[in-house]
Amino acid sequence: MIDLQQWQYPNPQQSPWQLEGNTLKVQVSEGNMWGAGGVAANNLFLYKSTPSSDYTVQVGVKLAPNRAFEQAGIGLYWDNDNYIKISKEMFNGRLSLVFVTEHKGNPMVNALMDYPDSDVMLRLEKKQGRVIAMLSADNGIEWQNIGSTELLEGKESALMLYTFSGSKITPNMAQFTDLQIEPMS
Repeated sequence: MIDLQQWQYPNPQQSPWQLEGNTLKVQVSEGNMWGAGGVAANNLFLYKSTPSSDYTVQVGVKLAPNRAFEQAGIGLYWDNDNYIKISKEMFNGRLSLVFVTEHKGNPMVNALMDYPDSDVMLRLEKKQGRVIAMLSADNGIEWQNIGSTELLEGKESALMLYTFSGSKITPNMAQFTDLQIEPMS
């Protein structure tokens, strides 16, 4: 469940958003934090109460990207130059799921796969020093592995929901639903 009372918004100039029941609707913001010195875009929602041990986080994402690198997703956040994320994105002209690690301002695509549908469940498992990215096309019944990567140094400072690389001239909306954060045993 998305309870924004527990989330922080680092930019007071957030792009328009609203919470309707269990759905966070967000206008995809301009800007991106890709690469060294990238600035957190206007739509960065941070959840600071992450479990201290291994956990999973999953969320439904609905977005039909129509601009280069327009995206919405979920990630583990250390700071603007250190994060691990999975997004529904327009990547190099293709509707895709993109799994990225940025470490010390150097982004690396861990996995990239075509994904033409606008709806997807995304999941990150933080487990035994690694992060595994998964997708579900059937609302979380079955999960498909997208890729994995090593955790970054130190404990992440937050979980993030985000939208990047939108346009105010031709605004697009992303939706986040069914957020779950669960400790792993």
